[in-house]
Amino acid sequence: NEASRLGETARALIDGLPDDWELIFVCNGCTDGSQTMLEEIAGWRAIILTAPRGKAGAIRKGEAHARIASRFYVDSDVLIHGADLARLATCLSAPVELVSPRMVFDLAGVGPLMRRVLKVWLSLPHAQGAAYHHVLGVSAAGRARWGEFPDLLADDAFIESRIPDGRKRVVPDVVVTVRPPRSMAAWLGVRARWHDGHGQMRAMGYAPPHAPGQYRAIAQMLHTPPQWLNVLLYVGSVLAARLLSALPGRGWYRDETSR
Repeated sequence: NEASRLGETARALIDGLPDDWELIFVCNGCTDGSQTMLEEIAGWRAIILTAPRGKAGAIRKGEAHARIASRFYVDSDVLIHGADLARLATCLSAPVELVSPRMVFDLAGVGPLMRRVLKVWLSLPHAQGAAYHHVLGVSAAGRARWGEFPDLLADDAFIESRIPDGRKRVVPDVVVTVRPPRSMAAWLGVRARWHDGHGQMRAMGYAPPHAPGQYRAIAQMLHTPPQWLNVLLYVGSVLAARLLSALPGRGWYRDETSR
């Protein structure tokens, strides 16, 4: 259900995409005309799921139709051009098995408090060099490190966790534009979902990826008085999201503010 953005994101994705690449869209129980829009934009191949199967189930369905071992997993609500995917693909040579572009945020409509939180997030080591989110390219050797995609929430974190350190790279001169949550409530929902996903990975015996230096970087910011409010807002939101994640009966949270 991404029809509100597909006109922009799907057209960008095909722009400059090499002719010999496969492009598979998985319509995961769409009810908003996403499938029709994709078919009208170009002669693309859409795999229709008659009922929602969760993101992991959608990935499995798409991979069942993929003929090429190396592949990119791309969220449908982010903006990246096909030519930039091709540039990323040139970085997928031994020993590199996983690549992602550098994330930039489209801050249109984001309030001042949320901007402060996002500023801190973007300055931390994870965002600077270990943010494997939204667009993940995996070589054939990388994809061979796991079998069928498991049923879990944190699909990006699972992929990253399968690739050893030293074999993954964020490519700084290729960017993906992401619309972050527009409100603090939406940010908390997304962060709580992140905690849910990592907790589920641990319960299933997978170790979630970890970017070292996060706490040290936050402590260093506290030595700069102009950053105090930003850091306090960020840390407070992280703690609140952890509390929210601990509440029983939570399901998949979908951020509507960024769409």
